[in-house]
Amino acid sequence: MKSKSNAIEVIINGELELSGNDSRKDSESKVTFEGPNEVKYEHFLRALELAEKCEPEPDKRGGPFPRVGVVVVKKGRIISEAYRGESGAGEHAEYIALEKKAGGNSEIQGADLITTLEPCITRSHDKRPCVSWVKSRKIRKVWIATLDYNPNIAGIGELELEKAGILIGRFPDDLVPLVLQDNKEFFDMIQLRQPKMKTEEQKIERSIIIETLKESLKTNHQKLEFVFNNMLHTRRSEKENREWQRSINELNAIRNNLAHALNFALAVEMNVVGSWVHLGDSLKIADMYGSAILAYRVATEIDAMNKWAWKGLVITESQLSKDDSYWPRYYTVKESDSSPLLIRSSTWLEHARSEGNRSMAIRLATRAIQNGGNIDLVWQSIEDAGQASIQFHQEAELKFPKMGGRDKKQYKEDQEREVEAWFILGEVLESIGEKEKKRKCDDIKNVVLG
Repeated sequence: MKSKSNAIEVIINGELELSGNDSRKDSESKVTFEGPNEVKYEHFLRALELAEKCEPEPDKRGGPFPRVGVVVVKKGRIISEAYRGESGAGEHAEYIALEKKAGGNSEIQGADLITTLEPCITRSHDKRPCVSWVKSRKIRKVWIATLDYNPNIAGIGELELEKAGILIGRFPDDLVPLVLQDNKEFFDMIQLRQPKMKTEEQKIERSIIIETLKESLKTNHQKLEFVFNNMLHTRRSEKENREWQRSINELNAIRNNLAHALNFALAVEMNVVGSWVHLGDSLKIADMYGSAILAYRVATEIDAMNKWAWKGLVITESQLSKDDSYWPRYYTVKESDSSPLLIRSSTWLEHARSEGNRSMAIRLATRAIQNGGNIDLVWQSIEDAGQASIQFHQEAELKFPKMGGRDKKQYKEDQEREVEAWFILGEVLESIGEKEKKRKCDDIKNVVLG
């Protein structure tokens, strides 16, 4: 939660003082709720203040994370409080407040618990969910600011508490928007991780992949039959037989990869991103790049934040397009693409930085720009590639007269592809109004041309 020193009241000598920028009325700040534990407005404010202290978590790599503050109240007095990650990255606030801080405190029984986010219902195998901690500590009532936005969880935590006889309360109306605002990035991420493609649409895509694999297996079988028949009915030299045997081994390897991919396709689970990513990986191994792109695309539609789906998509698309000198000139970003720019463009840039082929590195950087990447960040990588390219071609021009015929031909082919890559990048830069960068791009292209 970002600092809200001008929006949250400060408790002074037991009273609440409103800041000049806060629209809440003085009377609202002194509300005492009915009940044996005398839960007050200031207790809800304290939960928000604690949520402010949450820090980015290492495993999130700076990405969105929930900001959660918890306060435990007994007869008008706070007996425990915590915020997510207070005693360790990723540790939940309820667990810290109820177990780590007040595990042996008998006052916890019958207390009220205030939390800015609905208690979780499931965790990894070695951890208890927060609902379990709340029930085991015999909390009287849980006050919740907002339900979890994950549709697989939303409301279930609250229902589990109610089934255990625990009362449910809500935050004051004027405080709920603060919680929603400060968790907006996290809640938006949850929405991005909900399937955008319906189950029936996924089944259609799976059917296309299955039929393509079956057709490829059929073609593979026909090739194997042809080779076997030729070996059986044609006299050949020992060297020729070794060549034919090598072909058989290669075809058998292809068949095994295709069969493996087909098994994945038949077993793929709808709405499960990992299942589609594994299918894409198996298709890529089988050199079925077109089908692999389809599988990875479905994965990104199921979870737009999944880095493995995007990485597979980037690697497969670049592999499929490596012999296309016009790529990625005709590629555009879908207007309906709701995936976050950070993961979409950064995956292309990451791949560009690790690519050894100069032409392909420029094309990958171009795709990063087309996918909405930060132009200055991408341009730094492009400039580095440009300087390396200039140095390489200046040295190559000096060596060119002494090159053999085959080396000269290869150099010219590579040079043409790289010139085309710089030309396409220039087109993209011009289309987004980056005229100065386009001019620098042209300068590099001219050096490459010699």
